[in-house]
Amino acid sequence: GDENITKEDLRAEFKPIIAMMKENGQIDTVPQEDWKAEVKERLEDIISTKILVKLAEKDGYKPDPAKAEEEFKNLTAQIPPEQLNDTLSKQGMTPEAIKARIAMGLAIQKWVDEKISTDIKISDEDAEKFYRENQDRFKRPESVRASHILIKIEDLDPEKAKTMTDEEKKKSEDEFKQAAL
Repeated sequence: GDENITKEDLRAEFKPIIAMMKENGQIDTVPQEDWKAEVKERLEDIISTKILVKLAEKDGYKPDPAKAEEEFKNLTAQIPPEQLNDTLSKQGMTPEAIKARIAMGLAIQKWVDEKISTDIKISDEDAEKFYRENQDRFKRPESVRASHILIKIEDLDPEKAKTMTDEEKKKSEDEFKQAAL
């Protein structure tokens, strides 16, 4: 459209990411080609968002600052204000910038829910056909999920242990282990 996307817009998009990576000591670990791919992806995201906002506004769905404020309060309710301000400043963000993004997101989501997704009808046959034609997209590499359960074995009563022989203690400990199993 008639909007420009500047280098400064891209820098603003990357400020939080770069700040977190610097804090974690990861900034120098990302290869140049990965940065280029990420910049391209973010640029496409900015373009998509701007297009969606324009389409939503054309249908009367404008960003609502009051709803964004309410959503921001819900999202940050559990975070102490000083911690929130510190985190945002480290990431080069402001509450206003976050609220603006929330407002755009809410407008787009409402537009999609009310105007776009209501017209979309997908039959079971269409879904199955899509799956058959795109099975590679649904494959996941083989993986393993391991977990363990820790069970505390009951301890011998210290007073009772005083009167027991080593053999009796060993037998009691074995019984406790067996009970735990």
